[in-house]
Amino acid sequence: MKAMILSRPAEDVIQKMSDYTKDAIALFQSYSISLDDKDRKGLRTMAEGRQGIAETMCRVAVNFEECLPRTENAQDMVAALDYHSKLAMLQTTLIKLFEMVDDTLVAQGVDVVKMYDRYNVHFQGARLHNSNLDMALQPIDDYNKRFANLKEEEEEQAKKDEGKDDTTKQ
Repeated sequence: MKAMILSRPAEDVIQKMSDYTKDAIALFQSYSISLDDKDRKGLRTMAEGRQGIAETMCRVAVNFEECLPRTENAQDMVAALDYHSKLAMLQTTLIKLFEMVDDTLVAQGVDVVKMYDRYNVHFQGARLHNSNLDMALQPIDDYNKRFANLKEEEEEQAKKDEGKDDTTKQ
C-alpha cells in the first residue's frame, strides 16, 4: 500500500516553524491570561450568541455616550471588541496550522505502523532460518502478546455487552 506522506520538508523548515512558534509564544506571553477549568467555570463569556448583542450595545454606547456615566468610555468597548476580533482571527489561523500538523502527524503515524507490520512479517519469516533474530525480536513478541491479549479481552467484553443488549430488548 502506498505511503500517505509522499514528501517531507527539510529539517530546517521544521526547525524554522518550531522557532517561529516559540517566538510567537514568547511575544504573546506578557499579554496572555492562563485560566484553568475551575477558573473558567461560571464565567460569562462572549460566545457566538452574545457577540451580536455586545456589538449592538457598543453601537448604542458610541451613539449615546452622553447617557453613560463619566467613568465609562464607549471607545473602551470599541477597542475591546476589536481586540477580541483580532484574537479570534489569530485563533482560527492557529487552529488551521494545528489541524494541518495534526493530520500530517496522524498520516505519518499510519505510514510508520504500516512499515512496522511489513517489517514484522519479514522478520518473522526470516527468523525461521536465523535464530539470531530471536533475542532481537523478543521485545516485539512481548508487545504483540500484550496487544493480542488486550484485543481478546476487548472482543470478549464486546460480546458480553452485546448479550446485555439482547436481553434488554426482549
